[in-house]
Amino acid sequence: MREGIGRDRIRTGWGERFGKDFCTIIPELDTGKGYADIAFIPKTPDHPAILIELKYEKDAGTATDQIHRQNYPDRPEDYKGNLILVGISYNKETRNNQPLFRHHSCRMERA
Repeated sequence: MREGIGRDRIRTGWGERFGKDFCTIIPELDTGKGYADIAFIPKTPDHPAILIELKYEKDAGTATDQIHRQNYPDRPEDYKGNLILVGISYNKETRNNQPLFRHHSCRMERA
């Protein structure tokens, strides 16, 4: 950790960005055609909302494709045009001796 930045400062920064004072966290946001796995809805529309779709044993593109196919961005009406869509996929078969080892893949886009 860099000198001058302690754990308390990092926690405070995280809390300021994503804590209850900044946004509402909604697990399983009902979108009318399905459920976004996690939604971060800021209390003011000048910050982007974040919609997250999680997949297992698929690629991250499958998750963002589902977000579009099921029209998840239509649900948070105040944030149309100010959304970050995130697809995350986990793969248990990836071995830790492979180059660039990761058990997950992620795809993000603005909408």
